Amino acid sequence: AVVSTQSTGELTEVKREKAEEKLVDTATLSKKQRKHRKEQAKVRQELLEAEATESKKKLYRLQSESLDHIFVTFFRILKQYHNTPLLPSALKGLSKFAKLINVDFFTDLFECLKNITREEDLELADSLNCISTIFTILTGQGSVLDVDIGEFYSLLYQNILLLTPSTPLSTFRTLRHTLTATIQRKVPLAAQMAMVKRLCTVSLSLSPVQAHCLTCEARKLI
Repeated sequence: AVVSTQSTGELTEVKREKAEEKLVDTATLSKKQRKHRKEQAKVRQELLEAEATESKKKLYRLQSESLDHIFVTFFRILKQYHNTPLLPSALKGLSKFAKLINVDFFTDLFECLKNITREEDLELADSLNCISTIFTILTGQGSVLDVDIGEFYSLLYQNILLLTPSTPLSTFRTLRHTLTATIQRKVPLAAQMAMVKRLCTVSLSLSPVQAHCLTCEARKLI
């Protein structure tokens, strides 16, 4: 339950609401009082801005620390994927927060994900989350890495054949997320057109809702 919460949580910036000031009839104030009031308002505004800046710094630090703890938990699960039922939640979380992963984790993460994708009994959704995480990383900070994406794109191409009318819609949403990640990475035109053909072909054997999902993704690749 804890891992599932970490994989579905949101890290958002806290916004400070401006304090409402009581309206005062300035016409009843003397010139000196109005000047004094104006100076007080300026000081209060500067204090609020200073507090907001400090709050953002504190929030950023707390989020960074939280992310580090979350990723360490996910990586421990990945390295023990043979003996844990937590793998789906960890992969889902990694896929969601892939853009925030520290560069220092990339090498170990790639090795873990590569080993997991080669497992014969790996669930389709888990395989898609692995591929999504890899492509998301390679379109972000990892774009400078020299990684052959052919193996992972081929795996995605093969995975599409595993879709059936009984496949949960959640898996189709994961596929959509994965395909979106691949679009942002340059893929040879021939491979891209082959993917379009595969999506359209498989859609013929699926339900209307599932087929619509695949054809929409195929359109994005054209």
